[in-house]
Amino acid sequence: MFSYLLGYQDPRLSAYFEASPSAYAVAAFDGKNYQAVPPGNANQQNTIYTDFSKPNITSNTPTYWMRASEVYFLRAEAALRGWGNETGTAVAGRLYEDGVRASMDYYGIASDKAEEYIDHLEGKKAFKEGGSREEQLEQIITQKWLAVYPNGNEGWAEVRRTDYPRYLLLPRYGNNSSGEVENTKLIKRVSYPNSESRNPNKPAYTQGTKAVSYTHLR
Repeated sequence: MFSYLLGYQDPRLSAYFEASPSAYAVAAFDGKNYQAVPPGNANQQNTIYTDFSKPNITSNTPTYWMRASEVYFLRAEAALRGWGNETGTAVAGRLYEDGVRASMDYYGIASDKAEEYIDHLEGKKAFKEGGSREEQLEQIITQKWLAVYPNGNEGWAEVRRTDYPRYLLLPRYGNNSSGEVENTKLIKRVSYPNSESRNPNKPAYTQGTKAVSYTHLR
């Protein structure tokens, strides 16, 4: 998340994370210093991360099941897939931008800052310059993933469902699936062990091996 916000010079950065007093913090575009804690760190094992940027969340921070920005991104994806009354690339692109605006508005980002951010999004080219549907979907989901923060479950569900954003798709040494899942994809389910084939309560093979397909959502 931090890398995306910093790389995109996203004005939501200070709304998502607190500034850091750490000597390891780096100067961001907003004049403040930040440093993210690497995923998986156990703070009690290493105090070096104690002063790194923390989520800008307090006990009074509300939790939302769904915000307006997510609705716009859902509508953008639906338009892209040809669902509903408003469909097509132009509609999807408009709703994609509206989703970004709604997220910026929620966090109190000034409209001129929001428009500057949208104007410089490279992802807009996918809609304006004849990008493929997959390229357009990537832009929608990437911005949706940014907007649903701090709802980590929702963000992770988007990654598992669409493989976007791409931050987890190229593990250095592969995904350790022994070739069952191509290395540009995430492992999304765990195989049953071979011992299950000897389980007397197992379903018939024709029933148990029937594919559960979500290809209509790709």
